[in-house]
Amino acid sequence: FESSDFDEATKVDFTEPVNRNLTIYAKWQINSYKITFEPNNGEEISSFELEYDERIPYPTLIREGYDFLGWYRNANFSGNAYSKTKMPDENLELFARWEIKEYTVTFLTAEETVYRIIKINYGEDLDKTEWPTPPDLTGKNTEWEDIDLTNITENKNVKLVVEDKYYTVRIIDDEDNLYLEELVIHGT
Repeated sequence: FESSDFDEATKVDFTEPVNRNLTIYAKWQINSYKITFEPNNGEEISSFELEYDERIPYPTLIREGYDFLGWYRNANFSGNAYSKTKMPDENLELFARWEIKEYTVTFLTAEETVYRIIKINYGEDLDKTEWPTPPDLTGKNTEWEDIDLTNITENKNVKLVVEDKYYTVRIIDDEDNLYLEELVIHGT
């Protein structure tokens, strides 16, 4: 252009010979590149154009039961998460990486001290066959409280239920005559 206002009428035609002194003004147009976000959470893939060095508007994602670990340049998530904030001078495809949330099921004694901890992934079940055996306590019956541990979506505590053991004491003579029958607590 022969004018700094880039008026189309002042556009220089480089097929014509130059026969005078000329000041030429270059008009630049910033390049745009395609950015694609693969959310890997069941949502639709979004793709749009950004100009070079424009701020990247990273989408806020949610995936129930998972923690977001970042955006990666490849679907196998090798290398480090992509953390640049400005659009590079190339097309960009980014893949969301997720990690399933892990919860704990804590088995507590009657004194509420930790007896055992079992880690389990979001949404999984902890079958009673996988529960630890309750501790033996002299003179006591022990069992874990009855609690639903299916589709776990939060940390859970399971408490030990302790009850006294009762015994039936019978006094019987050698002819099987019952003289006394009494229910007693262990140790009394």
